[in-house]
Amino acid sequence: MAAPDQTAFDPVGLPSPESAADWRDVDGKIRSRRRQSGRITYLIDFSPKLRGADRYLTSYSGVTLDTYEDALILQQRIKAHTDLGKTLAEAVSAYRQPKDRRNQVRVLTEQWIAWIEEASHLEPYTLRSYRGHVKNQFSWWGNRTIDQVDWDLLHQWATWMRDEKSLAPKTIKNVLATMRSFLGWHQMKSRGFEIPPFPTVKPAKRVKPVTMPLLDQAAVLTAIPEEDRGIFLVYAHLTLRQGEGRACLVEHYDFKTRELWVGDAIKGDNANAPRGDTKTGECGRYPVSEELAEWIERHVPTEARFRGKVPLFPNPRTGHIYSRKTIQQIWKKACIAAEVEFVPPYRATKHSTLSELARVLTPQQLQGLARHKKFDTTRGYFGDDADPKAEAQAARLRLLHSKSEAGITRASKLRPGNDA
Repeated sequence: MAAPDQTAFDPVGLPSPESAADWRDVDGKIRSRRRQSGRITYLIDFSPKLRGADRYLTSYSGVTLDTYEDALILQQRIKAHTDLGKTLAEAVSAYRQPKDRRNQVRVLTEQWIAWIEEASHLEPYTLRSYRGHVKNQFSWWGNRTIDQVDWDLLHQWATWMRDEKSLAPKTIKNVLATMRSFLGWHQMKSRGFEIPPFPTVKPAKRVKPVTMPLLDQAAVLTAIPEEDRGIFLVYAHLTLRQGEGRACLVEHYDFKTRELWVGDAIKGDNANAPRGDTKTGECGRYPVSEELAEWIERHVPTEARFRGKVPLFPNPRTGHIYSRKTIQQIWKKACIAAEVEFVPPYRATKHSTLSELARVLTPQQLQGLARHKKFDTTRGYFGDDADPKAEAQAARLRLLHSKSEAGITRASKLRPGNDA
Protein backbone atom coordinates (compact mmCIF):
# COMPACT_ATOMS: atom_id res chain seq x y z
CA MET A 1 0.00 0.00 0.00
CA ALA A 2 1.37 3.41 -0.90
CA ALA A 3 1.84 5.99 1.83
CA PRO A 4 -1.57 7.55 2.61
CA ASP A 5 -2.42 11.07 1.65
CA GLN A 6 -1.67 13.18 4.73
CA THR A 7 -4.41 15.69 3.97
CA ALA A 8 -7.07 12.98 3.97
CA PHE A 9 -5.32 11.22 6.85
CA ASP A 10 -5.30 14.12 9.31
CA PRO A 11 -8.33 14.51 11.59
CA VAL A 12 -9.92 17.95 11.55
CA GLY A 13 -7.91 20.49 13.49
CA LEU A 14 -4.77 18.36 13.68
CA PRO A 15 -1.51 20.29 13.25
CA SER A 16 0.62 19.54 10.23
CA PRO A 17 4.07 17.93 10.64
CA GLU A 18 5.76 21.28 9.91
CA SER A 19 4.01 23.01 12.84
CA ALA A 20 4.81 20.35 15.41
CA ALA A 21 7.51 21.11 18.00
CA ASP A 22 9.53 17.92 17.68
CA TRP A 23 8.32 14.94 15.67
CA ARG A 24 11.17 12.82 16.92
CA ASP A 25 9.68 12.76 20.44
CA VAL A 26 6.96 10.24 19.62
CA ASP A 27 5.43 7.36 21.51
CA GLY A 28 5.89 3.74 20.50
CA LYS A 29 8.33 1.80 18.39
CA ILE A 30 7.77 0.71 14.81
CA ARG A 31 8.29 -2.99 14.30
CA SER A 32 7.96 -5.25 11.27
CA ARG A 33 6.32 -8.68 11.20
CA ARG A 34 6.15 -11.47 8.72
CA ARG A 35 2.63 -12.80 8.22
CA GLN A 36 1.84 -16.47 7.60
CA SER A 37 1.55 -15.75 3.88
CA GLY A 38 5.14 -14.42 3.87
CA ARG A 39 4.07 -10.80 3.48
CA ILE A 40 5.83 -8.18 5.67
CA THR A 41 3.66 -5.53 7.36
CA TYR A 42 4.31 -3.03 10.17
CA LEU A 43 2.93 -2.22 13.61
CA ILE A 44 3.53 0.26 16.42
CA ASP A 45 4.41 -1.12 19.86
CA PHE A 46 3.31 1.28 22.64
CA SER A 47 4.65 -0.73 25.56
CA PRO A 48 5.27 -0.09 28.39
CA LYS A 49 2.84 2.85 28.35
CA LEU A 50 0.04 0.64 27.00
CA ARG A 51 -0.38 -3.03 27.82
CA GLY A 52 -2.50 -6.00 26.86
CA ALA A 53 -4.70 -5.71 23.78
CA ASP A 54 -3.98 -1.96 23.59
CA ARG A 55 -0.24 -2.47 23.26
CA TYR A 56 -0.09 -2.88 19.46
CA LEU A 57 -1.56 -0.82 16.65
CA THR A 58 -1.44 -2.72 13.35
CA SER A 59 -3.62 -0.53 11.12
CA TYR A 60 -5.20 2.87 10.78
CA SER A 61 -9.00 2.85 10.46
CA GLY A 62 -8.90 -0.77 9.36
CA VAL A 63 -6.20 -0.34 6.68
CA THR A 64 -3.03 -2.38 7.20
CA LEU A 65 0.33 -0.66 7.57
CA ASP A 66 2.08 -1.98 4.47
CA THR A 67 5.19 0.23 4.60
CA TYR A 68 7.42 1.78 7.21
CA GLU A 69 6.33 5.21 5.98
CA ASP A 70 2.68 4.33 6.73
CA ALA A 71 3.58 3.46 10.30
CA LEU A 72 5.72 6.59 10.70
CA ILE A 73 2.90 8.90 9.56
CA LEU A 74 0.47 7.18 11.90
CA GLN A 75 2.94 7.50 14.78
CA GLN A 76 3.24 11.25 14.11
CA ARG A 77 -0.55 11.69 13.98
CA ILE A 78 -0.92 10.02 17.37
CA LYS A 79 1.78 12.35 18.79
CA ALA A 80 -0.21 15.31 17.50
CA HIS A 81 -3.30 14.05 19.36
CA THR A 82 -1.38 13.77 22.63
CA ASP A 83 0.04 17.28 22.11
CA LEU A 84 -3.56 18.52 21.96
CA GLY A 85 -4.24 17.09 25.39
CA LYS A 86 -5.54 13.58 24.70
CA THR A 87 -4.17 10.59 26.53
CA LEU A 88 -2.13 8.07 24.58
CA ALA A 89 -4.88 5.46 24.97
CA GLU A 90 -7.47 7.88 23.54
CA ALA A 91 -5.24 8.83 20.63
CA VAL A 92 -4.52 5.22 19.74
CA SER A 93 -8.15 4.11 20.08
CA ALA A 94 -9.21 6.75 17.54
CA TYR A 95 -7.35 4.80 14.89
CA ARG A 96 -8.64 1.41 15.95
CA GLN A 97 -12.14 2.29 14.80
CA PRO A 98 -12.73 0.85 11.31
CA LYS A 99 -14.02 4.09 9.78
CA ASP A 100 -12.20 3.44 6.55
CA ARG A 101 -13.86 0.41 4.95
CA ARG A 102 -11.76 0.35 1.80
CA ASN A 103 -9.88 -2.74 2.96
CA GLN A 104 -12.86 -4.79 4.13
CA VAL A 105 -13.55 -8.05 2.35
CA ARG A 106 -17.19 -7.23 1.71
CA VAL A 107 -16.31 -3.87 0.13
CA LEU A 108 -13.60 -5.34 -2.06
CA THR A 109 -15.81 -8.21 -3.21
CA GLU A 110 -18.40 -5.70 -4.39
CA GLN A 111 -15.68 -4.03 -6.48
CA TRP A 112 -14.59 -7.43 -7.78
CA ILE A 113 -18.12 -8.39 -8.87
CA ALA A 114 -18.51 -5.03 -10.61
CA TRP A 115 -15.20 -5.60 -12.40
CA ILE A 116 -16.04 -9.08 -13.71
CA GLU A 117 -19.51 -7.94 -14.77
CA GLU A 118 -17.94 -5.17 -16.82
CA ALA A 119 -15.27 -7.47 -18.23
CA SER A 120 -17.92 -10.07 -19.21
CA HIS A 121 -15.31 -12.77 -19.77
CA LEU A 122 -17.04 -15.36 -17.61
CA GLU A 123 -19.88 -17.68 -18.51
CA PRO A 124 -23.30 -16.60 -17.15
CA TYR A 125 -23.54 -19.60 -14.82
CA THR A 126 -20.15 -18.84 -13.25
CA LEU A 127 -21.02 -15.18 -12.80
CA ARG A 128 -24.33 -16.06 -11.12
CA SER A 129 -22.50 -18.45 -8.80
CA TYR A 130 -20.01 -15.75 -7.81
CA ARG A 131 -22.82 -13.29 -7.07
CA GLY A 132 -24.69 -15.86 -4.98
CA HIS A 133 -21.62 -16.82 -2.95
CA VAL A 134 -20.70 -13.18 -2.28
CA LYS A 135 -24.25 -12.34 -1.25
CA ASN A 136 -24.75 -15.32 1.04
CA GLN A 137 -21.66 -17.17 2.28
CA PHE A 138 -19.30 -14.16 2.20
CA SER A 139 -21.47 -12.41 4.80
CA TRP A 140 -19.56 -14.41 7.42
CA TRP A 141 -16.54 -12.11 6.96
CA GLY A 142 -18.42 -9.11 8.34
CA ASN A 143 -16.03 -6.17 8.86
CA ARG A 144 -12.87 -8.26 8.53
CA THR A 145 -10.21 -6.83 6.25
CA ILE A 146 -8.43 -8.47 3.35
CA ASP A 147 -5.20 -8.71 5.34
CA GLN A 148 -6.89 -10.85 7.98
CA VAL A 149 -7.59 -13.58 5.44
CA ASP A 150 -5.39 -16.52 6.39
CA TRP A 151 -5.59 -20.31 6.63
CA ASP A 152 -7.10 -20.22 10.12
CA LEU A 153 -9.97 -17.91 9.19
CA LEU A 154 -10.61 -19.79 5.96
CA HIS A 155 -10.81 -23.01 7.98
CA GLN A 156 -13.25 -21.40 10.45
CA TRP A 157 -15.32 -20.18 7.51
CA ALA A 158 -15.46 -23.65 5.91
CA THR A 159 -16.45 -25.15 9.28
CA TRP A 160 -19.22 -22.56 9.64
CA MET A 161 -20.57 -23.37 6.18
CA ARG A 162 -20.55 -27.08 7.02
CA ASP A 163 -21.95 -26.97 10.57
CA GLU A 164 -24.10 -23.83 10.66
CA LYS A 165 -25.32 -23.63 7.07
CA SER A 166 -25.34 -27.42 6.39
CA LEU A 167 -23.75 -26.94 2.98
CA ALA A 168 -22.54 -29.97 1.06
CA PRO A 169 -18.78 -30.45 0.60
CA LYS A 170 -19.11 -29.75 -3.11
CA THR A 171 -20.80 -26.41 -2.41
CA ILE A 172 -18.14 -25.49 0.18
CA LYS A 173 -15.42 -26.25 -2.38
CA ASN A 174 -17.18 -24.01 -4.91
CA VAL A 175 -17.41 -21.15 -2.38
CA LEU A 176 -13.72 -21.50 -1.53
CA ALA A 177 -12.94 -21.47 -5.25
CA THR A 178 -14.84 -18.17 -5.49
CA MET A 179 -12.73 -16.78 -2.65
CA ARG A 180 -9.57 -17.95 -4.42
CA SER A 181 -10.64 -16.14 -7.62
CA PHE A 182 -11.38 -12.99 -5.64
CA LEU A 183 -7.99 -13.08 -3.90
CA GLY A 184 -6.31 -13.61 -7.27
CA TRP A 185 -7.96 -10.42 -8.52
CA HIS A 186 -6.86 -8.55 -5.42
CA GLN A 187 -3.31 -9.86 -5.85
CA MET A 188 -3.20 -8.39 -9.36
CA LYS A 189 -4.27 -5.02 -7.97
CA SER A 190 -2.12 -4.97 -4.83
CA ARG A 191 1.51 -5.84 -5.32
CA GLY A 192 2.94 -7.72 -2.37
CA PHE A 193 -0.31 -9.41 -1.37
CA GLU A 194 0.15 -13.15 -0.99
CA ILE A 195 -2.73 -15.62 -1.30
CA PRO A 196 -2.75 -17.81 1.82
CA PRO A 197 -2.99 -21.61 1.70
CA PHE A 198 -6.54 -22.95 1.62
CA PRO A 199 -8.00 -25.71 3.80
CA THR A 200 -8.92 -28.99 2.15
CA VAL A 201 -12.54 -30.10 2.10
CA LYS A 202 -13.19 -33.78 2.56
CA PRO A 203 -15.46 -34.99 -0.26
CA ALA A 204 -18.77 -36.53 0.63
CA LYS A 205 -19.46 -40.16 -0.11
CA ARG A 206 -21.03 -40.33 -3.55
CA VAL A 207 -24.56 -41.70 -3.60
CA LYS A 208 -26.96 -42.19 -6.46
CA PRO A 209 -29.75 -39.60 -6.65
CA VAL A 210 -33.08 -40.39 -5.06
CA THR A 211 -35.30 -41.50 -7.92
CA MET A 212 -38.75 -42.84 -8.76
CA PRO A 213 -39.27 -46.07 -10.75
CA LEU A 214 -40.41 -45.29 -14.30
CA LEU A 215 -43.62 -47.28 -13.84
CA ASP A 216 -44.49 -45.09 -10.85
CA GLN A 217 -43.43 -42.03 -12.85
CA ALA A 218 -45.83 -43.01 -15.65
CA ALA A 219 -48.63 -43.53 -13.13
CA VAL A 220 -48.11 -40.08 -11.64
CA LEU A 221 -47.99 -38.46 -15.10
CA THR A 222 -51.30 -40.11 -15.94
CA ALA A 223 -52.81 -38.82 -12.69
CA ILE A 224 -51.91 -35.21 -13.53
CA PRO A 225 -54.82 -33.31 -15.11
CA GLU A 226 -54.58 -33.24 -18.90
CA GLU A 227 -54.24 -29.47 -19.16
CA ASP A 228 -51.28 -29.47 -16.73
CA ARG A 229 -49.50 -32.56 -18.03
CA GLY A 230 -47.40 -30.99 -20.79
CA ILE A 231 -44.72 -29.36 -18.65
CA PHE A 232 -44.27 -32.58 -16.64
CA LEU A 233 -43.89 -34.58 -19.86
CA VAL A 234 -41.07 -32.30 -20.99
CA TYR A 235 -39.37 -32.75 -17.62
CA ALA A 236 -39.66 -36.53 -17.73
CA HIS A 237 -39.04 -37.17 -21.43
CA LEU A 238 -36.47 -34.47 -22.29
CA THR A 239 -34.89 -34.37 -18.79
CA LEU A 240 -35.11 -30.58 -18.64
CA ARG A 241 -34.41 -28.61 -15.48
CA GLN A 242 -37.43 -26.91 -13.96
CA GLY A 243 -36.39 -23.40 -15.01
CA GLU A 244 -35.76 -24.61 -18.58
CA GLY A 245 -39.20 -26.16 -18.91
CA ARG A 246 -40.92 -23.07 -17.55
CA ALA A 247 -39.01 -20.88 -20.04
CA CYS A 248 -40.18 -22.75 -23.17
CA LEU A 249 -42.05 -20.54 -25.63
CA VAL A 250 -44.25 -21.46 -28.58
CA GLU A 251 -41.65 -20.03 -30.95
CA HIS A 252 -39.10 -22.49 -29.55
CA TYR A 253 -41.05 -25.47 -30.90
CA ASP A 254 -40.92 -26.59 -34.54
CA PHE A 255 -44.32 -28.12 -35.37
CA LYS A 256 -42.99 -29.72 -38.56
CA THR A 257 -39.91 -31.46 -37.20
CA ARG A 258 -41.31 -31.82 -33.66
CA GLU A 259 -38.13 -30.42 -32.16
CA LEU A 260 -37.85 -28.12 -29.16
CA TRP A 261 -35.10 -25.52 -28.79
CA VAL A 262 -33.80 -25.29 -25.22
CA GLY A 263 -31.59 -22.31 -24.37
CA ASP A 264 -33.43 -20.23 -21.76
CA ALA A 265 -34.30 -20.71 -18.12
CA ILE A 266 -36.49 -18.87 -15.63
CA LYS A 267 -34.32 -17.46 -12.83
CA GLY A 268 -36.64 -17.50 -9.86
CA ASP A 269 -39.49 -19.29 -8.16
CA ASN A 270 -42.49 -17.13 -9.00
CA ALA A 271 -44.33 -16.59 -12.26
CA ASN A 272 -42.79 -13.11 -12.74
CA ALA A 273 -39.18 -14.23 -12.39
CA PRO A 274 -36.72 -12.97 -15.03
CA ARG A 275 -35.52 -15.04 -17.97
CA GLY A 276 -31.86 -15.92 -18.48
CA ASP A 277 -29.49 -18.53 -19.85
CA THR A 278 -29.54 -22.20 -18.87
CA LYS A 279 -27.54 -23.40 -15.88
CA THR A 280 -24.52 -24.28 -18.03
CA GLY A 281 -25.07 -21.57 -20.63
CA GLU A 282 -25.56 -24.19 -23.35
CA CYS A 283 -28.46 -24.57 -25.76
CA GLY A 284 -29.66 -27.13 -28.27
CA ARG A 285 -32.57 -28.50 -30.30
CA TYR A 286 -34.11 -31.79 -29.19
CA PRO A 287 -36.81 -34.06 -30.68
CA VAL A 288 -39.78 -34.51 -28.36
CA SER A 289 -41.59 -37.75 -27.59
CA GLU A 290 -44.73 -38.80 -29.43
CA GLU A 291 -46.86 -38.25 -26.33
CA LEU A 292 -45.51 -34.74 -25.77
CA ALA A 293 -45.88 -33.81 -29.45
CA GLU A 294 -49.54 -34.88 -29.37
CA TRP A 295 -50.14 -32.89 -26.19
CA ILE A 296 -48.68 -29.75 -27.82
CA GLU A 297 -50.86 -30.25 -30.91
CA ARG A 298 -53.97 -30.45 -28.74
CA HIS A 299 -53.24 -27.61 -26.33
CA VAL A 300 -51.44 -24.92 -28.34
CA PRO A 301 -54.05 -22.92 -30.31
CA THR A 302 -53.34 -22.17 -33.94
CA GLU A 303 -53.34 -18.42 -33.35
CA ALA A 304 -50.77 -18.79 -30.57
CA ARG A 305 -48.37 -20.39 -33.03
CA PHE A 306 -48.07 -17.10 -34.88
CA ARG A 307 -47.63 -14.94 -31.79
CA GLY A 308 -44.55 -16.84 -30.64
CA LYS A 309 -43.78 -14.92 -27.45
CA VAL A 310 -46.21 -16.94 -25.35
CA PRO A 311 -45.47 -19.82 -22.97
CA LEU A 312 -45.49 -23.26 -24.55
CA PHE A 313 -46.64 -24.72 -21.22
CA PRO A 314 -48.78 -22.01 -19.59
CA ASN A 315 -50.62 -22.44 -16.32
CA PRO A 316 -54.22 -22.97 -17.58
CA ARG A 317 -55.61 -21.06 -14.60
CA THR A 318 -53.56 -17.88 -15.20
CA GLY A 319 -52.23 -18.07 -18.76
CA HIS A 320 -48.73 -17.29 -17.46
CA ILE A 321 -45.80 -19.54 -16.67
CA TYR A 322 -45.99 -21.90 -13.70
CA SER A 323 -44.40 -21.01 -10.38
CA ARG A 324 -42.22 -23.63 -8.70
CA LYS A 325 -44.74 -23.87 -5.87
CA THR A 326 -47.57 -24.69 -8.28
CA ILE A 327 -45.49 -27.39 -9.98
CA GLN A 328 -44.70 -28.91 -6.59
CA GLN A 329 -48.35 -28.89 -5.54
CA ILE A 330 -49.60 -30.49 -8.77
CA TRP A 331 -47.00 -33.26 -8.58
CA LYS A 332 -47.74 -33.96 -4.92
CA LYS A 333 -51.47 -34.28 -5.57
CA ALA A 334 -50.79 -36.62 -8.49
CA CYS A 335 -48.57 -38.82 -6.30
CA ILE A 336 -51.40 -39.12 -3.80
CA ALA A 337 -53.92 -39.90 -6.54
CA ALA A 338 -51.62 -42.54 -8.07
CA GLU A 339 -50.84 -43.98 -4.61
CA VAL A 340 -47.12 -43.52 -5.22
CA GLU A 341 -44.60 -42.45 -2.59
CA PHE A 342 -43.82 -38.78 -3.05
CA VAL A 343 -40.49 -37.87 -4.63
CA PRO A 344 -39.87 -34.19 -5.51
CA PRO A 345 -40.67 -33.51 -9.19
CA TYR A 346 -37.09 -32.70 -10.22
CA ARG A 347 -35.79 -36.00 -8.83
CA ALA A 348 -38.82 -37.94 -10.01
CA THR A 349 -38.51 -36.71 -13.61
CA LYS A 350 -35.01 -35.68 -14.72
CA HIS A 351 -33.03 -37.79 -12.23
CA SER A 352 -35.25 -40.83 -12.57
CA THR A 353 -35.20 -40.87 -16.36
CA LEU A 354 -31.44 -40.38 -16.49
CA SER A 355 -30.89 -43.15 -13.93
CA GLU A 356 -32.77 -45.60 -16.13
CA LEU A 357 -31.00 -44.44 -19.29
CA ALA A 358 -27.64 -44.96 -17.56
CA ARG A 359 -28.23 -48.70 -17.97
CA VAL A 360 -28.16 -48.51 -21.77
CA LEU A 361 -26.14 -45.38 -22.62
CA THR A 362 -22.43 -44.67 -22.31
CA PRO A 363 -21.35 -41.97 -19.84
CA GLN A 364 -20.57 -39.62 -22.71
CA GLN A 365 -24.02 -40.09 -24.23
CA LEU A 366 -25.74 -39.52 -20.90
CA GLN A 367 -23.68 -36.43 -20.21
CA GLY A 368 -24.79 -34.96 -23.54
CA LEU A 369 -28.43 -35.81 -22.90
CA ALA A 370 -28.35 -34.36 -19.39
CA ARG A 371 -26.46 -31.26 -20.62
CA HIS A 372 -23.99 -31.50 -17.76
CA LYS A 373 -20.96 -29.25 -18.13
CA LYS A 374 -18.69 -31.56 -16.11
CA PHE A 375 -18.62 -35.35 -16.16
CA ASP A 376 -18.35 -35.42 -12.35
CA THR A 377 -22.03 -34.48 -12.28
CA THR A 378 -22.93 -37.36 -14.59
CA ARG A 379 -20.74 -39.82 -12.70
CA GLY A 380 -23.32 -40.14 -9.92
CA TYR A 381 -25.62 -42.08 -12.25
CA PHE A 382 -22.96 -44.71 -12.89
CA GLY A 383 -20.79 -44.90 -9.78
CA ASP A 384 -17.27 -43.80 -8.93
CA ASP A 385 -15.63 -46.25 -11.33
CA ALA A 386 -17.24 -44.77 -14.45
CA ASP A 387 -14.76 -43.40 -16.97
CA PRO A 388 -16.11 -41.62 -20.07
CA LYS A 389 -12.78 -41.86 -21.89
CA ALA A 390 -12.58 -45.60 -21.28
CA GLU A 391 -16.17 -46.02 -22.46
CA ALA A 392 -15.47 -44.03 -25.63
CA GLN A 393 -12.31 -46.01 -26.31
CA ALA A 394 -14.12 -49.31 -25.80
CA ALA A 395 -16.85 -48.24 -28.22
CA ARG A 396 -14.21 -47.22 -30.77
CA LEU A 397 -12.44 -50.58 -30.46
CA ARG A 398 -15.72 -52.44 -30.93
CA LEU A 399 -16.40 -50.42 -34.06
CA LEU A 400 -12.93 -51.07 -35.47
CA HIS A 401 -13.23 -54.77 -34.65
CA SER A 402 -16.57 -55.05 -36.43
CA LYS A 403 -15.17 -53.27 -39.49
CA SER A 404 -12.06 -55.44 -39.55
CA GLU A 405 -14.16 -58.60 -39.30
CA ALA A 406 -16.29 -57.40 -42.19
CA GLY A 407 -13.16 -56.59 -44.19
CA ILE A 408 -11.67 -60.03 -43.57
CA THR A 409 -14.90 -61.73 -44.65
CA ARG A 410 -15.11 -59.69 -47.83
CA ALA A 411 -11.44 -60.26 -48.66
CA SER A 412 -11.81 -64.03 -48.26
CA LYS A 413 -14.70 -64.03 -50.72
CA LEU A 414 -12.58 -62.22 -53.32
CA ARG A 415 -9.72 -64.69 -53.23
CA PRO A 416 -9.13 -66.73 -56.44
CA GLY A 417 -11.15 -69.91 -56.38
CA ASN A 418 -13.93 -68.50 -54.22
CA ASP A 419 -17.33 -67.59 -55.55
CA ALA A 420 -17.70 -63.88 -55.37
